[in-house]
Amino acid sequence: MAMREGILCRVGAQENGTATTVKGGYWQEGSTRVPASAINASLFTHIFYAFAFIESNTSLLKPSANDVDIETFSQTVKKINPEVKTLISISASGPEFQEVMQTEQSRQAFINSSISLARSNGFDGLDLDYEFAQSQAEMDNFSSFIAEWRVAVNSESTTAPLLLTAAVYYKPVLANVGVGTYPVKSISENLDFVNIMCYDFHGSWDVTQTGANANLYDPDSNLSADFGITSWLEAGLPSEKAVLGLTLYGRSWVLKDQNEATGLNAPAVAAGPAQPISQEKGVFFYAEVATFIKEKSASVVTDGTLVTSYCHADNLWVSYENQVVITRKVFYAQSKNLRGYFFWAITQDDDLWSISYAGK
Repeated sequence: MAMREGILCRVGAQENGTATTVKGGYWQEGSTRVPASAINASLFTHIFYAFAFIESNTSLLKPSANDVDIETFSQTVKKINPEVKTLISISASGPEFQEVMQTEQSRQAFINSSISLARSNGFDGLDLDYEFAQSQAEMDNFSSFIAEWRVAVNSESTTAPLLLTAAVYYKPVLANVGVGTYPVKSISENLDFVNIMCYDFHGSWDVTQTGANANLYDPDSNLSADFGITSWLEAGLPSEKAVLGLTLYGRSWVLKDQNEATGLNAPAVAAGPAQPISQEKGVFFYAEVATFIKEKSASVVTDGTLVTSYCHADNLWVSYENQVVITRKVFYAQSKNLRGYFFWAITQDDDLWSISYAGK
């Protein structure tokens, strides 16, 4: 249902009149490696609690079944940094969200439950992970939904409304992961900012050759953070609504011949083996990258043209973002007058918070 004419929809955000710079990070709920009490919240302005889920039979927002952190999360991180903003990130990757979109009753039930969950647990806002629309009709529903969400949030509190944000695909037109064009005008009017996921450009789905996971530039293709950010801005998203996505994980491959080609686009035969912490083939958390470099005396290369980095030892090759790359990307965000940056995910940094510090 489209937003009715005559309703004044102010983004209550911009954090009470000021466009606060975002230094964000997503925290994966239930993390035993980095529990909420171990987060170095002084490094962040916004921390996203990922994820809460939509119940298919009720259209209500609920924490995951095994979640024991949500009630104390905000209180815990604010002991370290009282100024940090906490937001509940909502997974919209399944069919449940599209079911919610079908009727006004289900939308309002979800909206009311999201506000209630945030308020009852001391959160400052809500974030929707929306990157898998399968049609333009679904994108149109998303547009109407965020307008209704904004009206409800502003009505709930006229002095300190909840922040509303979304995590979105790296460019405004979906490709490979879904179908449709994001409603940039509605996003600009109704969301405080969007976290633009400028990563996963290459990975284990490209099993025959290595590639950069999160390069800033690429003169030979559209798979780059700069292309994505530029596309969003050209589509009409105000720069102060755009937050650049950075990674705390890498993508790995097994090289075909470690004695021949070891650079970007080198022939590969498989995704890298699962690691002890990430436990997923083709994925290295930064904590594991740091260990790999140290224990294997891995060669490290920083590519100044693409603005990316990678390392390799024996036949294992890893694309990741090192401190030099992160610093360059933060400078890029500043040069484009973006709202800031965010990391996926702060549970993946090393024990010294090396990459998170590089962003700060």
